[in-house]
Amino acid sequence: NTTVKTLFLVGIIIIGFNLYWLDKFNHSWNMFTYEAWVMLVVGFVLTYPLSSTYMYEGSLKKQQENMLLKHQQEYMQSIRDKVTVERQQNYEMQENNQNPIKEGNSQKNESSVPDKDAIGNPDDNGYEWINSEDGKNWYRAQGSSDDWIEFLN
Repeated sequence: NTTVKTLFLVGIIIIGFNLYWLDKFNHSWNMFTYEAWVMLVVGFVLTYPLSSTYMYEGSLKKQQENMLLKHQQEYMQSIRDKVTVERQQNYEMQENNQNPIKEGNSQKNESSVPDKDAIGNPDDNGYEWINSEDGKNWYRAQGSSDDWIEFLN
């Protein structure tokens, strides 16, 4: 690592020295400047390993920072999603407690209500009884075509 740093420093000196002389000769290509042009290339070659390492490490560090930021954002989004779901569940629970028969439940109740044409079993009090598929008991006046009424104990 020390060797690479030394070569980098030597490369910078070579580049600076040859740029100075090329500037003195107006960056022309002639018998006096061709060596300066070649040495300029040598200077860049000497500085390349360390500069590319710094560029790679900088790029790698930036990628790591971006990945960390992405993971943080995903984590925060998952927390927001979880909180949103919990709030929705709490809201639904409160709504269910305030209004035990919601639209979804009323559809279930309506589907379990026996058909008006269904015939129930008569009892001695003038009512007929029927059980729905979900195990609920329903009654109405015997012989009528009234809606079935759920029997609640």
